[in-house]
Amino acid sequence: MLVFAAGATAVIYPYRAAVVQSVQSLRAGDGLHPNLLHEPYLRQGILALAERSGSPVASEVVVRAERISAEIPLVPGQKASDDWDYARGSVEHDGASTIQPASAQEQFRLDAVAWEKLEPLVERAARESGLPIETAFVSVRRDVNTDIGSASFGRQVGPIRLFISLSNDYGNAYFTADAKGGSFTQR
Repeated sequence: MLVFAAGATAVIYPYRAAVVQSVQSLRAGDGLHPNLLHEPYLRQGILALAERSGSPVASEVVVRAERISAEIPLVPGQKASDDWDYARGSVEHDGASTIQPASAQEQFRLDAVAWEKLEPLVERAARESGLPIETAFVSVRRDVNTDIGSASFGRQVGPIRLFISLSNDYGNAYFTADAKGGSFTQR
């Protein structure tokens, strides 16, 4: 019996976060896999991405119910970036980003975002639009600089924004908010 327990532990150990999240998700009535828009799963995913990548900054983070994707620089402050994904309790490193950032100024600190605000904002967007919350995704990135007199005019170096999208076969809706969850507006 001890050999069986040791064997089972060796098989499950690398997936311990996924197992714990599945148990918590089942208890909450959310199904086998947790919705990553919900706390605490969203925060766990963001922390896991930062830890595994070794970077506290990103150029973009996209959050969906089943996956968190991030474009993270190899070295903070430099442009070269890789794609990283978090799903089912584990982090995947996908290699070089297909589209590299135009500037290192696109990066933002992951801790500058009020991640706990995403879920209530998505719920509000679904309620106001009448579109299904299951289709939601949130892109977190810097907004385009609209200062016409600036050398960086038109580049993604403005304030950090949350871009929320919902859709179905008959329509879609887009909302934005600032990094702290304020200034919520439909676009």
